[in-house]
Parts: sequence; C-alpha cells; structure tokens
Amino acid sequence: MSLLFLGNLMIYLINSVVSFNPENGSLKNVVNNREVFLSSLNARILHQLINAGPDCLRREELLQQAWQQHGLTPAPATLNQYISVTRRTLVSIGLQERLIITVAKTGYRLNNSINIETVKVPILSSEAPIPDSSPTLPDNSKPLTPSLIYNILTITLLIIAGLLCFLISKRYLELNRSQSVIYAGKIKGCPIYFIKKLREKDQESYLRFLATTPLLEKGCLRDEVILAHANRRLNMSEGIGHQFMAKCSIDTQGNYYHCENEYNTLWQSK
Repeated sequence: MSLLFLGNLMIYLINSVVSFNPENGSLKNVVNNREVFLSSLNARILHQLINAGPDCLRREELLQQAWQQHGLTPAPATLNQYISVTRRTLVSIGLQERLIITVAKTGYRLNNSINIETVKVPILSSEAPIPDSSPTLPDNSKPLTPSLIYNILTITLLIIAGLLCFLISKRYLELNRSQSVIYAGKIKGCPIYFIKKLREKDQESYLRFLATTPLLEKGCLRDEVILAHANRRLNMSEGIGHQFMAKCSIDTQGNYYHCENEYNTLWQSK
C-alpha cells in the first residue's frame, strides 16, 4: 500500500497555543488537545481576518467575503454577535490575549502583538497496490483448526461486548447529565433551561418576566442557551424572589463555556 500526495492543508498556529483549521472550523489547544468547532460563518470570518493580517478589514468587506460570496444575505446587525462568539470561543480554548480588535466605525483587525504562523500539513491518500501478475505458488498453509476458530470467535465476542458496555455507559452518563437542567421552552429563539424546577403556578409568570429582560433582547445565536434560576424563599408574603440568569455557549460535547451577562434581580410572581 503506497501513499498518494494530494496537496497541503493550511493550518494557522495562534501564539503557539491554539491551532485553527479553516476547512472544518476547528480550534484546538495544542497543549491539552481540547478542541471546539466554530460555525461555518464564524470560521470564514476568522479566516478572512487572518488573511488581512495587521490591516483593518472593513465591515462591508467582511460581510461581502463571509456572506455574499457564499450566497447568503449580509446581516450587518448580527456581525458584532458573530465577532463576540469567535472571541469567546478563542478564550475558552486557552487564548488569553484578545486576538480580534475593533476599529471604531470602520471594522476589525488582528492584534499585532499576537503571533500567527502558517503550517502546511500534507494531505495523503492510500493507493491500492498493483495486482501481482506472477504465477501463484501452491499454498502450503495449514487449514484453521476448530480450536483456533473458537479462540477467534471468543476474542471477537469479547470485543463486541466491551464496545456495547462502553456505548451503554456513555449513554447513561449523557442521560444523567441532561437531567441536570430542565428544558422550559424557547423565547425569541433562545432555548431556556431551568437550573431548578419551578412551581407550576410560578413558571408561566417567570417565563413572561424573562422575555422582558435585556439579555433576550437580541435573541441567541445557534450555539447559545439561557440558564435561569428563580427563588421565592425571600419575601414570600410579597410574592417577590431573587433570580439568576446567564447566556452561555455550548460546545459539541454539551459543555457550557464563557457564560456572560449574569443577572441577580427581583421578579414578581403572580
């Protein structure tokens, strides 16, 4: 079996900490191997900024390169949100310094103090060997004995059983983790999860309260959710309690990261 060279894949190494693959949008910490994935739009935005180098990329240029060239309608109002998600993801994967700098009333550029190296990774493909046309020699190998067949079957069954155990335990952990928060529905496109179950007579009024908060004013991006927790133990006679809410991003493994805009305020139950 020989290997066929298909070309080079361009990988960007940011500050010798995070590698960025623009082909699939992966961001990987090269120290601890933790990996997350940007959406296709976020990946295109970051790739265009890297291509621009230290020069400022105007908002109009970025919208044209990331949206219009790919058959999408530009969304100037959400560009800031996509930039914010990209920044948060870079921080969550281990890049401590801010990579993307906002140029007021103009656009965005990269931080000149952050080093970005281009690494070429060869793309190889296996190539089937050319069949040998030489005469076939007599096969002197011994046939499989019943005991050898039994051993092979036993090992195969053990491997299958081990794989099934692994899949079952993984599913069990996923089910347990999913029960740690309670899905309560959507508000303005944002999935709402309660950290602790509310009383049924309080849940509807609390959801109405959440719909009026500034955190939900602009809705959510595809990888964002709202975590909320309400408590009426204080001031029970007045029907008033404290509440906590946060907008968080969630990665492909279901982990929450870079939660922001936390609130601790009073809400009125009815």
